[in-house]
Amino acid sequence: MSKIAVVGVARTASTRLPNKVIYDLGGKPAFVQIMERLTYYLDADYVVIACTRDARDDPIELLAKRYGIDCFRGNQSMGARYVSVANKLGIKEDDWWVGAPCDGALGLAEWIPWAIEQADEYGCDSIFVDIPQGTLVAGFWTLAIPGRWHFVRQALEKMTAIDELGGATFGPDEFHFGAKKYLVVHFPPEYLVSWPWGHLTLDHPVQALVIKEIYRQLYKGKPIDALDVYRLFQREPRIAQMIPLTLPLANQPVLPGQEQSPILASIRLNAEVVELTWEGG
Repeated sequence: MSKIAVVGVARTASTRLPNKVIYDLGGKPAFVQIMERLTYYLDADYVVIACTRDARDDPIELLAKRYGIDCFRGNQSMGARYVSVANKLGIKEDDWWVGAPCDGALGLAEWIPWAIEQADEYGCDSIFVDIPQGTLVAGFWTLAIPGRWHFVRQALEKMTAIDELGGATFGPDEFHFGAKKYLVVHFPPEYLVSWPWGHLTLDHPVQALVIKEIYRQLYKGKPIDALDVYRLFQREPRIAQMIPLTLPLANQPVLPGQEQSPILASIRLNAEVVELTWEGG
C-alpha cells in the first residue's frame, strides 16, 4: 500500500521579510501552521521539515523539535533536499509525496486526502489543479499538490537541468515529466473567485501584517483554510484592500484556440487525464 510523506521546505534567509517561516501566526511559527494544516487533514506516514545547514536555520530545527516535527538539514537546493529526505526515509516510487513550500501561510488543504484517494482508485501518477484564467481558489494558490515520488523525482531532475541551461521554459511536450495519467481536480464555483491580486504569502511585510490579523480573527485551534479567509474578506473588505498587487493571474497566457492554460493543454497532449470535481465540505 502506498505511503504518504508530507515534506515542508523552509529557510530563514529571505530578503523582503527575513525569518518569515518562523513568523508568529496565532501563537505558532508560520511553518508549523502550514505543517499542522496538512497533517490535520492527511494521515501521513512521514512528516518532515527540510531546512538548510546554514546556521541561520538553527531556529527552524529547534522549533520543529518543540512541536514534534522531524527536521532534516541539507544544502541550499530545495530539490536536493527533497531527494535526500526521500532516500533517508526509504520512499518508494509509488508513494505519495506532498511537498509544502513554507513561505506561504494560507491555502486550501482539505481537498488533498480526497484527491489522493481518487488518484489511487483511477491509477493516476500525479494530481493537477485546474484553475481557470483570472481566478484563484478562494483567492489563494494551494499550498501543496501531491504526486507519486517517481513523478516528483523526475520533475525535480528536469527542473534542475533547465535551471542549469539558464532558466529555459517548458515546452508543451515537456510538462508531463513522464507521468502517464493525471487526476485533474476542478473546484466548485464557490471556491473560484476573480480578484485582481495573486498569491497571498508572507513574502511582503504588508501581507504578513494582514495574515497576522487573519489569524487573530479566525484561529481557534483548527487550521485556517482559504474558504474561511474568503468569508472573512466578504465580511471585512478592508483587509483585502490592504494587500498589494502581486502576480495577477488574469495575465497568464492561453494557447491559441484553447480556453485552458498551456500547462493543462500539455497534460492533455501527453498523458491520459481523469477529470473530477471536488465537492468540498
